Amino acid sequence: MRFHQPLLIVFVSLLQLVSSCSHRAPSIPLDLQWESNQKQNDTLIIFLPGVRDNKQDFIDKGLFSRLQQSGIKVDMVAADLHLAYLENNTSVQRLHEDIILPARSNGYKKVWLVGISLGGLNALLYQKNRPEDICGLVLLSPYLGEKKISNEIIQAGGIVKWQPTKGEWFE
Repeated sequence: MRFHQPLLIVFVSLLQLVSSCSHRAPSIPLDLQWESNQKQNDTLIIFLPGVRDNKQDFIDKGLFSRLQQSGIKVDMVAADLHLAYLENNTSVQRLHEDIILPARSNGYKKVWLVGISLGGLNALLYQKNRPEDICGLVLLSPYLGEKKISNEIIQAGGIVKWQPTKGEWFE
């Protein structure tokens, strides 16, 4: 009986860990948090969170209010584009259909993507697939995959020259 006790402890610990990690399902359309200056701005900044963050964190940590106080003439939206969208390969589609297309039809001429970690990866995926839709990217510590992928990017001479292999997130 003593032999099985450590296994039982490990099993219960893993069960608690798995149950405490709430894996969110993707929603259609994306869950968004808008901040508008109500002054017919022609620029929209789309904020994409990291793997353990959500759209509300951009507001709670003061990012939206700091940008407003800076005097920059933009509207902002934070998207709850979490890991499930990357896993089911719909992050680019959701960004395009749920934010960028409606933004264009509402008069936004310039669209920027700001991504932190996983959000940086999602921004890069969007830029790779639909570069004509956006003016630019701001990437804060973008997640580029495991060390193997980072080394491939460095060896290729940078992200622009790198050609991903099949089966990776860049299809």
